[in-house]
Amino acid sequence: MKVPGFDDDIQTLAQQNIPIVKSGYLFVYLSNETWKRDVFFDNLVVQHYTGPLVEENVYYPFGLKAVGISSNAAGRLENKKKYNGYEQNKTFDLNWYETFYRTHDPQLGRFWQIDPKPTDFESPYAAMGNNPVCRMDILGDSSPDNTSSKYWYSGYIPKFKYNGTITSNPVQNIPNAIGNAAISILNFIPALWNSGVMNVQAINEGTYFSTAAEAAKNGYNDISSAVDNSITYTLNTPLKQQFKDALNGWNNPQFLETAVTAAITSGASLSLSSNYAFKGNSLVPGKAGATGGMSELQLVTRAAQKAETAIGGTGRFAGTAKHTYANNLLSRYQQIYGDRGLRFNQYFNNNLLYGSGNRGYLDVINTQTMKIYDYKFGNATMSNSQFLKYSTSFPGYGIQIIKP
Repeated sequence: MKVPGFDDDIQTLAQQNIPIVKSGYLFVYLSNETWKRDVFFDNLVVQHYTGPLVEENVYYPFGLKAVGISSNAAGRLENKKKYNGYEQNKTFDLNWYETFYRTHDPQLGRFWQIDPKPTDFESPYAAMGNNPVCRMDILGDSSPDNTSSKYWYSGYIPKFKYNGTITSNPVQNIPNAIGNAAISILNFIPALWNSGVMNVQAINEGTYFSTAAEAAKNGYNDISSAVDNSITYTLNTPLKQQFKDALNGWNNPQFLETAVTAAITSGASLSLSSNYAFKGNSLVPGKAGATGGMSELQLVTRAAQKAETAIGGTGRFAGTAKHTYANNLLSRYQQIYGDRGLRFNQYFNNNLLYGSGNRGYLDVINTQTMKIYDYKFGNATMSNSQFLKYSTSFPGYGIQIIKP
């Protein structure tokens, strides 16, 4: 191309080594932007040179290759780094993926070896927390959540476990309660930080005000439910049983933990209001310690609401599916953000102690906070016999109906 003022020099317009960072279309065009001046082209050639596509792999969620829509260039060395960067082992047609710690079978979606970092709420052979869309496991020893914020702090200090009541095991439970009080205070700073991270994320996503409004609504429902349960308990429970429940609540190591925490922080009233709730005339554990984010009741309620939205319908099978869906959500939440003590589908049988009819399954229970959560989807209600069964088999526990 001849450019005025350059003595017949021919300028070649060419651009090489253009990095292509994502899939799409490349447009090549010429545009004359010289005001009121014609531009003439002679022997104009636009050439586009492309290299051969060496390999394209498409996978099912757990890494099984979709052969029909994958391709390899002929005569090229095959890339052994496949799904999630795993090295594929085709020896004896095994088609396994080798990680640093374990071997992953994409057909089963499971590892062949036990998890070197096992948890209490997941199979030791599970891969990527059974959620390969949002999680990955590069080394074969953990499943970090891809959707979680890189600013999230997950190094909470774990608490000591209790064994029995204060009077039944004072040597273990009293020191553990005091230690857990100190741990609650130490965990308050990262919990406050994570709460701020969640708020910033909500603001960026445009969901802050809707989330805050829903939290306020859930808080109101929480208070209303606590008042209703308190009135029901007071009117329907004999004074002798209420006195027993109060003693059981005070004999719980969690009560001592909260009292010590309140004494250390010099905020007894604030600590008790956030960690305990009235059940009748007695004070029993509610939410344990500083957790940040949603309260325990809000968390279980949110899971039930999502289950109702996702499954819908009525009837026995729909109800069972909703129970499973909600508990899977709660289990995944605890995997990502730390164990809140929630346990699911726990079987109990106290017929020998309290007579026939005192057995069954609990939807959700937290032995640390002494709370039982019972899902009631659709038109289901809690009968007097069910309430009596729970209150008899688990004296001192708060019983919360979750009705989305």
